Amino acid sequence: MRFLWVFLIFLTLSWAVPGMAEDQQPPEANESSQPGFFTKVLWYLPNRVMDALDIFRLRVGVGPGMEAGARITDVGSLYLGHSRTIWVGLPGERVPGDFPHFMGATQKEGLVLFGVDASDVQPNPPTYDFSEIGFQIHLGPAGVEAGIIPTEIVDFLFGLIGKDFSGDDLPRKTTPPLPESGRVLRLDHENRTFPLEPRPDHFISTHQRLDYLQTNLPIRMRGYMHSMDRAFVEDELATMEQPPVTDLEIGVWVEFLSGPNGNTNFDQSIRLDVEFPNMERNLSLFVDSDYNDELPGTDSADKQTPGFVVGFRRQLKKMKVSADAGIKSRWPPELFARVRWRPHWEWGDTNFRFEQRLFWENEDGFGVLSSFEGFRWLGEEDHWIFRNLTAGRFSESTEGFEWQQSFILGHMTHLVEENLREENLSTKHTLQCLALTTSMFGKDRHQDKYRATLLYRQPVYKEFVLVEVEPGLEWRKENDWTTQYRLDVGMVLIF
Repeated sequence: MRFLWVFLIFLTLSWAVPGMAEDQQPPEANESSQPGFFTKVLWYLPNRVMDALDIFRLRVGVGPGMEAGARITDVGSLYLGHSRTIWVGLPGERVPGDFPHFMGATQKEGLVLFGVDASDVQPNPPTYDFSEIGFQIHLGPAGVEAGIIPTEIVDFLFGLIGKDFSGDDLPRKTTPPLPESGRVLRLDHENRTFPLEPRPDHFISTHQRLDYLQTNLPIRMRGYMHSMDRAFVEDELATMEQPPVTDLEIGVWVEFLSGPNGNTNFDQSIRLDVEFPNMERNLSLFVDSDYNDELPGTDSADKQTPGFVVGFRRQLKKMKVSADAGIKSRWPPELFARVRWRPHWEWGDTNFRFEQRLFWENEDGFGVLSSFEGFRWLGEEDHWIFRNLTAGRFSESTEGFEWQQSFILGHMTHLVEENLREENLSTKHTLQCLALTTSMFGKDRHQDKYRATLLYRQPVYKEFVLVEVEPGLEWRKENDWTTQYRLDVGMVLIF
């Protein structure tokens, strides 16, 4: 049920956008066009039935196309592909004052990424409500689309007591026409302070769509954060401008491990860390799908608390201390808190960093994670880096002391920020790299897993779209040290 909490996060961001709520208000009907008391009684049951049908979108489409998409409100909407379909089924939200249409046509083409719409203007566009949660897939000649619309649930509940929340009850003298053309997203959610760049009605290439997303998604996120920052601070105290979003990364991976006890996992990564300049100094909001207090080398399939986390972070930079608090998208929801102390020092060309972490979760209790790493840049141009990492972990929810020892040798060919070369960087800070990692894991005095992997990271479109390929070998005590083959393949978007 972490899905519910992700929805609430995106719903909060959606309503933070100025002008959005106004766009969602139902059209006001003239007093003279309002039905009388007996007419409302006569139409009460048909309207409640139609309100109930409005909650769900479940339809099958036939026609040429290849597309996939998912939605957790407009802010969390993803879409890729094209289709021209004739569909039948439950349509979802209907036009106010109209009967449900159980058959129709839809045409879409383009890309949508977290509410930034790089799709073409097409006839017969879809009419998604901003709050809709759902998915769609179309392969070749046929596809299916399903969703649920929270605002229509509210409309149905209000309708039970005679209130028309969405303004769609019948009868009405006039019915607004369906849009003749449009994009995948119906609403634009424009932020007046940080408007997006103009977009063409028709993109000429996939490269042009990617360029539009690369430029405008950070602007859109900056607008969301600006609205949230101002919501917590009185207008006369809001004197500082929201900084640009520069720490945003989105990725998807497929992870394969051969038998015995092998598996295939799909993993996603979203990392966002944004400061609120008008709130308390050094306070920032973060959204992270990789946030956890496991050992650094733990596979996603073995993590105890996968999912998104949303929280606030306070940093005392001079003391090398940071404190986090927030909520994890699980069901039931899980509160967490973390305090970290991360001092570092140098010994010649070798750098050392120590981390002492105290963490708490309301389900698993308290825990401690300690790590010590040393790294050194090698070569005349500092393209090579050697890193040694030792980490140990203990918590109330685990048995014994868990530990990890890793050695990494990497060739950091190109960095995201070249001016940070010689700093404490990992492969996540690179555009192109090749890194060999060997690790050993255990509990108390016993070893229970060995692993060796070789990661290659390479940009495939500018410095925006990257691919990762990481083959490797693994040996586990539980499988009698049988050699297991592993392969991780992923794509990363760096903004």
